[in-house]
Amino acid sequence: MSLSVTASLPAQVLTPRLYFNGLVVVCTVTLGATLAIQSLGDMAVTELARFQQLSFAAVILLASLGVLLGTASQRGWRGQGIVALCALALVANFVVAGLLIGVSLSPASTAAPVDVWLAGWNGTVALGLGIVSLGILMRWRHG
Repeated sequence: MSLSVTASLPAQVLTPRLYFNGLVVVCTVTLGATLAIQSLGDMAVTELARFQQLSFAAVILLASLGVLLGTASQRGWRGQGIVALCALALVANFVVAGLLIGVSLSPASTAAPVDVWLAGWNGTVALGLGIVSLGILMRWRHG
């Protein structure tokens, strides 16, 4: 029995163009909201939080490159490489979110609850997009 994240979606629904454009939009909104909340709340940004921001920025750039490649070559090795790099950045973001939450919840931490919430939200978005990206990569590699 194999698990396929995108098995229930017809191939025509989740096209390469829709996938890459979706990544750009979701990561841009998530990054923008995070930066706005941190700015409006005058929050100090830790190195781990900065890593989360940079990983979303990297995915935005990579997915934009995927959009620019054009539909014909997106499912080829270049498109698959971009999807793999996006998945790697998103999974790393999720792992860092876990570390950030762990550090924020430690007894010696002075982190505000909003820090934990932001890390958890960013990690949840990254995990969801990472799972979809891995599903897309598997679909493109096998046909």
